[in-house]
Amino acid sequence: METQQRKPKMPLALQFIRWAMPKLSALVPFLAKRWAVNLFFTPIKFKTPIKEVEIAKKANLEKITVDGKQIQTYTWGEGDTTILLIHGWAGRGTQFYAFIDSLLEKNCRVIAFDGPSHGLSDGKKTNIIEFDHTLKAILANNPTIDSIISHSFGGAAALYSIAEGLPIKRLALIGTPTIGSEIINEFIKRINGRASIAPYFESYVLQLIGQPFSYYEALNSLKRLQNPLDLLVVHDKNDKEVPFQHAEALVNQYPSTAFFPTEQLGHTRILKNQEVIDRVLKFTLNEKQKLAPVEVY
Repeated sequence: METQQRKPKMPLALQFIRWAMPKLSALVPFLAKRWAVNLFFTPIKFKTPIKEVEIAKKANLEKITVDGKQIQTYTWGEGDTTILLIHGWAGRGTQFYAFIDSLLEKNCRVIAFDGPSHGLSDGKKTNIIEFDHTLKAILANNPTIDSIISHSFGGAAALYSIAEGLPIKRLALIGTPTIGSEIINEFIKRINGRASIAPYFESYVLQLIGQPFSYYEALNSLKRLQNPLDLLVVHDKNDKEVPFQHAEALVNQYPSTAFFPTEQLGHTRILKNQEVIDRVLKFTLNEKQKLAPVEVY
């Protein structure tokens, strides 16, 4: 297993936000709160690495329309087993390039997409409802999908959609946030905001989407599952973006979960670790040596 973890470079946009937020909070608190909420629903754009560009060139590219937005989809392979990949917030479908090569070696058909307002898809702002509609549109066009591999916010979106009736039987969650209040607190900390943003944020979400923020969290989605779900949780103990307590809370609530904790892989490098890839594929493809459930205290 890889042991060295490089600290990712903070985007210039985030550096500016962290510098400006305290100043605006001191001068015009209400505007600071509105800016924070707008930022929460606006994914930051990152430069696409060369390996993602290369894997995209090997895909069959197609765009579908969901809620008036053009959504970029990618398809690789023609195998009998179809796997859907769901990226995290501010990510892209091609971030799974290391998984894609391994899945193709297993004779799988692989589908990924850039979420609304992500990558090559349309939009500037988005939310979990738009991801839900996108997932349902993809499943409608690809009804043979029964397994999903997800990262970060993509896992929360998958769980929400499954609770809302998406017909998925097996789900792998990698670095997924699960506790709604902690998601808000960690976001406020990331943008260098004040704690007073949290109650404003809660009231805004209730007015915008119609339910409190906690309704959309992964832990609540688990409670609302209508059918049994084979679930794997992979999470790094040194994840700085989504602390390990999120994984512990999920596994404790859903005891049948298979659990694979890692160390020194962080939040994004975990997607390139071969041991993680092998474990996730073994689970996703329902191979004989499936991970056993693990208790978390």
